[in-house]
Amino acid sequence: MTISTRLRQYGGTLAAAVTTPKVLKHIADGVIGLAVGMVLWSLIDRFLYLAGFGSSANLLMVALAACCFLIPRGRLNLGSFATSACVAVLAVLGALAGPLGDVSATLQLSTLAAGFPIWVGELIVGAILLLPAFIAIRCWIGHRGVSTVIAAEAIAIGIGLNAFLFASWIGPFAAGCIGSIVLALAAASDVFISQEKMESDGSIEGPDRSPKANTDRVTVLALCTLAVGCGLMASACPIMLSQLFPWGPSYDAAIVAALFAAITCCALIVPRIDLSTRIAVGSLAIIVAAVTMSVGYYWLTDLHLDSNAFIQSVWTLTTIRITTVTIPFCLLGFGLAVSTYPMKSGHWSPIVAAIGFGLGTFLLTNGVASELLLLIGAAAACIACLATLLSTFKGVVSRSRVAVVGGAFALTGLIAFGGTYDPVRPASLLFNTSAFIGRNAGFETNLLSVIEGGRCLATIEEGGKVTTLWRQNGVQVRICENGVTQAIVSSEPRLCPHASAEVMKALYPLLIHGDPDSILLMGDRGGAAIATCAALPIAKVDYVVQDLRVWDEINAQVWDGELRPSSDDERVHEITGSARQVLAAKQPNYDVLIDDPGSSSLPQAIPHFDPTFYRLASNSLLPGGVFCQRFRQIDLGPEPLRDVLSALRSVFSQAAVVEIGPGEFALLASNRDEPLLGNELVDRLKRPHVREILATLGWDWSVPLNVTSFDSETIDRFISENDVAFGRQESGLAYRLPLEVMRWGAKWQELSGAIQSNGKALLAHCVSATDQRQVLDRLAAVTGQRSLPARYPDQPWAYRKELKGLMTSQRRSPIRRVAAEATAPDLHPEDLRRVEYLQALAAARANPTFESISQVMSAARPYDPMMTYFAHAEVSELYRHLGEDAVGLELQHLLHTIYFADSTDRSVRNALRAIEIAIDHPELFAGPTERCDHLDGLLQVLKRRWDNRGTSEPKASGVVLNDVETSLKQIDAALAVLSAHEPDEIGRDRQSVKARTRAIEKTLERPLESYRTRLLPHHRSQDEKDKEPKNENS
Repeated sequence: MTISTRLRQYGGTLAAAVTTPKVLKHIADGVIGLAVGMVLWSLIDRFLYLAGFGSSANLLMVALAACCFLIPRGRLNLGSFATSACVAVLAVLGALAGPLGDVSATLQLSTLAAGFPIWVGELIVGAILLLPAFIAIRCWIGHRGVSTVIAAEAIAIGIGLNAFLFASWIGPFAAGCIGSIVLALAAASDVFISQEKMESDGSIEGPDRSPKANTDRVTVLALCTLAVGCGLMASACPIMLSQLFPWGPSYDAAIVAALFAAITCCALIVPRIDLSTRIAVGSLAIIVAAVTMSVGYYWLTDLHLDSNAFIQSVWTLTTIRITTVTIPFCLLGFGLAVSTYPMKSGHWSPIVAAIGFGLGTFLLTNGVASELLLLIGAAAACIACLATLLSTFKGVVSRSRVAVVGGAFALTGLIAFGGTYDPVRPASLLFNTSAFIGRNAGFETNLLSVIEGGRCLATIEEGGKVTTLWRQNGVQVRICENGVTQAIVSSEPRLCPHASAEVMKALYPLLIHGDPDSILLMGDRGGAAIATCAALPIAKVDYVVQDLRVWDEINAQVWDGELRPSSDDERVHEITGSARQVLAAKQPNYDVLIDDPGSSSLPQAIPHFDPTFYRLASNSLLPGGVFCQRFRQIDLGPEPLRDVLSALRSVFSQAAVVEIGPGEFALLASNRDEPLLGNELVDRLKRPHVREILATLGWDWSVPLNVTSFDSETIDRFISENDVAFGRQESGLAYRLPLEVMRWGAKWQELSGAIQSNGKALLAHCVSATDQRQVLDRLAAVTGQRSLPARYPDQPWAYRKELKGLMTSQRRSPIRRVAAEATAPDLHPEDLRRVEYLQALAAARANPTFESISQVMSAARPYDPMMTYFAHAEVSELYRHLGEDAVGLELQHLLHTIYFADSTDRSVRNALRAIEIAIDHPELFAGPTERCDHLDGLLQVLKRRWDNRGTSEPKASGVVLNDVETSLKQIDAALAVLSAHEPDEIGRDRQSVKARTRAIEKTLERPLESYRTRLLPHHRSQDEKDKEPKNENS
């Protein structure tokens, strides 16, 4: 027989096998299941979007999806028309997901405006969008002619296809419409109904397989306990997983798909196992899931650290994350399949599982730790396993059963005493660029968590997320939610500034409005914007707080309780609720609205970039009011910004974009007739109270004019450059942004290119021709101030020559010698202040006293870029001459000089002097904790300064060698102080202190020792050249 004949024969056999009615029926069930999965996820996505992608919404979604599928499913004797109607209903629901979502959103806003809790609106949205779909799926999948396993597995695959492929390409709604078309064709052709009503091989339950025996009360109690344990664990696992990588709706889809797939696969096994064995194996599966999340959490963190550091492929990284999500939920799916398998006395188990979900969600929302819920869930599984053993005990002990129960209790004990879940560790490793770079360089993992210094102040688990507060630079507090940095504020703005975006997100809209009387702040996690508004003459300042426990902790750590409504400032009021809820309930009542949705790439921020939210904001503004929204562009290309601006422009008649920090923008909008960026901004920036606020950032009044900005015309041109929308549906950004963050590429260069072709400095929009010269002179002074410490390291007096030269070059007035008398008519007011400052400085240097030194700082105010910053260095040196009595004041001005310095500063001696004072004078600090915080921050500053200096051969090698020797001496002394205290005294554990010591030794001390070794031969050769007799004839 020839090869071609054999191929034809095999082909005919295969075709005959495939075209049998049974196989065709399975194929049809699979195709319809894929379409049902795509439609189902489009509806779930719409529900999540309207619920704000909050964790409570995620858990509710998982509970509804799982419990719908777990309703006891006896086979249904539906007719052909009824089953076709179920598929047709799903097709209609998928096609109408958009209008249904609009109706749900309207009802949701009505409940919020009426003052109902947020979860009431979520339940209404879920009932409208999801309940009909779940009932239709239940009726279709329970039909006798449908292969349940094939259909359910296809549903799981369809959910994954929509969430991971189509959602980021054409949007989840468009993918749901495709599924609706397939379902409509199937309903019309009646292809899914088997005319023979054959019993499929994959049935979850048929008449011949249903358990006949009634179960006793102990077994029913065991099943219910197991169901509660599943519910508690399924509510805790997403919180723990969200600490490993930025969460997104795609991972919610992975949870639902894993539950569907696991439950249906286990359905093939469950009917073939007796009830007691089934419960024992199900309990073990649940406990193994808990062990994976609790005991294995340390290794999961390391896995994702290596993935972030070494893997560049977006889809490979996504696959690893999906696998991490699906493994525990597949195990939970098996436990759920066991605990809710239909039987005579077990019909209440699905309801009990739903109660477990709801109880877990409630406890998590009210601050119960997810690890505790995990332990309780595992303990419930142990109790179920033990109860089953006792109920089947008939005088003979089964060794296998005892081994199973013993293993269950041993694993639960391992969770209780050997758990490695710690949200602090992934927060310090998995969201830190320095950790990725260090991992690539071969650093040990325990060093990477302390490579940038700082310590964790508090960990708060509330509202379905974990918030960690970190102390850095002595007095700064970094606020992270699920590891992602959301705010950086300072508890002592005199010593160390806030992050510029924390202040400017509030100051820009206030200045653009001009004369606001009422302000509403939403999402100000650090409180710096509230403090900024309270420092201005504004009659009413309202701020929205959603997580009270988190806000109370931040308030205590940063502001010492000063921002509470009980403070002396009666203008400041606290409102509890979500931003959407407050806007829905408020009538037009504010001149300025300020919204900070958090990190733009996280799903919780996506609903804030929706036209619906912008319309709510517009309706809450008084005529001429200004809306401002913070947009964090870090690690994103230009396309997300283009999409958000398109939504903003669809609501507001005027818009503008202003840069407020590195990679951050303020999106400004209003419905006023005149443009937002006008010439009056310069005069407003010069107001004394505004200059005082800018000085807390180390900014001159001219600095806000030198940032990138777009006006309405430029925004429209920027939007029109790309007609292809980045997020095609409202929730499309939630799928695209995580992929954009994971993408390796020159994203900052892409953004810079788009900005340079469209954006201009703000002064081009706001500075008139008469003011332009003055603004440019001030900006030149700012540039000089920032470059001087890099050009003249450890020479704080170098600015004096530059200051005098600047006064001469501007030629606004004649210049006299400092010692000469000058009158106001002879000098420009700015130059007159500079002369007065130099006079005060000369007098203080000649006779340093407390009074003369304080006059130097008084003369340096208001802020002048060529005086005020350098005055702190001058004053610290003057206080040093006064001895021990002024050492505290010296340290204050030193810290200001260090922490307000430009990132290019190469000075090391001021940092060394501050370290020396902190070591020798512990009485200057409130306690060992504050002292060690400053020492840790100063060591990190010293490392950055030496990194800026580099390791090239200097001209004055002797001076540099002296700096190296002093640095090594102070490093050893500082590390000795850190190691001398007990861990409880300084808020650190002993392991972190040892790791921080090793990190400093490896990143700072050893490089300096190597630099000294290379520098010594160069220094000797330089000395020999200097000692050689000079040739007079040369």
